[in-house]
Amino acid sequence: MSRFFYDERREIAIEFGGNLDELMKAAGMSRKQLAARSGVSKSSIDNYMVGRCEPTAFAIVKLAQAIGCSTDRLLGLGACRWAR
Repeated sequence: MSRFFYDERREIAIEFGGNLDELMKAAGMSRKQLAARSGVSKSSIDNYMVGRCEPTAFAIVKLAQAIGCSTDRLLGLGACRWAR
């Protein structure tokens, strides 16, 4: 694996953790509460928050549902350029 690819993935994982932290705080939830509501383990949430690992698609959906936001918002994606 090239160094560039690794650094880019790590940067994306860290950005996801920041998004998760921001949305979790806005929803007034602790990591423990988010784990209970989403069914994603607290240790996995801890790892996502610091960019140690990447969530599965299933975990992203469960976290977004528990927080009450879209998966796009959780992933930090804006509107598509071609969407009107």
